[in-house]
Amino acid sequence: MLEGYGLKREHLKRAKEKGVSLVVTVDCGISDIDEVEEATSYGLDVIVTDHHTVKGDIPPAHAVLNPKRPDCSYPMRDLAGVGVVFVLVCVLRRMMRERGLFRGKSEPNLLRYLDLVAIGTVADIVPLLGDNRIYVRYGLEEIRRNPRPGVSALLDVAGVRREYFDEVDIGFRLGPRLNAAGRMGNSFLSSLILVEESPLRAMEMARLLAEQNTERQSVEGAILREAERALERIELEDRRTIVLWQEGWHPGVIGIVASRILERYGRPTIIFSLEGAEARGSARSLPGVNIMELLKRCERWIETYGGHAQAAGLVVRRSNLESFARALEEEARGIVRGEDLEREICIDGEVTLDELTERFFSEVSLLAPFGEGNQEPLFLARGAKIVNYEKKRNYTSFRVSQNGVVQDVISSFLPDGISAGDRVDILFSPRESGRGRGKLFLRDLTPS
Repeated sequence: MLEGYGLKREHLKRAKEKGVSLVVTVDCGISDIDEVEEATSYGLDVIVTDHHTVKGDIPPAHAVLNPKRPDCSYPMRDLAGVGVVFVLVCVLRRMMRERGLFRGKSEPNLLRYLDLVAIGTVADIVPLLGDNRIYVRYGLEEIRRNPRPGVSALLDVAGVRREYFDEVDIGFRLGPRLNAAGRMGNSFLSSLILVEESPLRAMEMARLLAEQNTERQSVEGAILREAERALERIELEDRRTIVLWQEGWHPGVIGIVASRILERYGRPTIIFSLEGAEARGSARSLPGVNIMELLKRCERWIETYGGHAQAAGLVVRRSNLESFARALEEEARGIVRGEDLEREICIDGEVTLDELTERFFSEVSLLAPFGEGNQEPLFLARGAKIVNYEKKRNYTSFRVSQNGVVQDVISSFLPDGISAGDRVDILFSPRESGRGRGKLFLRDLTPS
């Protein structure tokens, strides 16, 4: 976390001094116009691959691959950063084939790399539609069938059975562990484990990443509690945005904290980490509220920024934080409507527990992979009786019954005052769990 995001002049100079002639960026570079211009001035070719919003001019690189370029004809605008790179590799293989470079030898099997594309696509929280959906579906199959040593070790440490591995496991088990290294220190470990060929060394790395993830959770929890205490002193009812900062907040987890605050309070949120004269921020926004548009309207107070409609990073001078926060709130009042802040839940259907058959779970699974842009279906069951429940470390497991049918439920919460024997209405997403069985993942619960 010492060097931050994006291209750095000193890195490009160092690469040139070591004899490097070509630099290919991944998931960055579209905003680094000055850095690319300087690199080309001393003979370094740069190929930019990125998927972040284009704010203005295109960097003067040898090539700039970004599906969000206004002049880009690629049909899938919402590719993840890893997806853009995968398309580049596919085209390079085709060009090599056309030039006869594979004559007398086997071509590289790019299907073998779809596991990495799937992990990167889900972790990047892009819409799971179009190409992204295809990459994730077949990448998951590759992981279930033949996981590379590093992925296999991560699954073992996380306690995930690979035959039931799905996109949820990427989002909540693999992704956080791989991200933990970069958030808490050096991201190099996350890269090493994915190319490690020794199962023994991969397992050692997976255990270290698990430890760093536990540390990340602890730091994140502490900052979240401090942020919520700060919010207790703010009248949120009439506010459109939330902007918070404090000394000592770790820059590696402020994005997660911003997501948690957004989820709980339903307002575009920016959390800053203070570093000397600068404040590095991570922004998260609601569907329908483009945070990049809001930041653009406040550019006079921002040193640099970049990102997507719902997530962005920015740097503001510490002395400008108060002015920036006021400007953001003022601009948001012209963009964010009251109805944008209201939480609406769309239910796909009302069911009884006896309708949740093996066929039901199997047919729902055909709609997967689920994620951004392709949400899991939500069903409502009324008048279910809580048979028993058990609080685990990170979740609650309980059983409900209705008309003689008993069903397992998993939840990250259980409202206070609910106990065995109570009748409740449950809102849930069904998920196949193997061997003809399924589980219900609780989204909401209320007494009948």
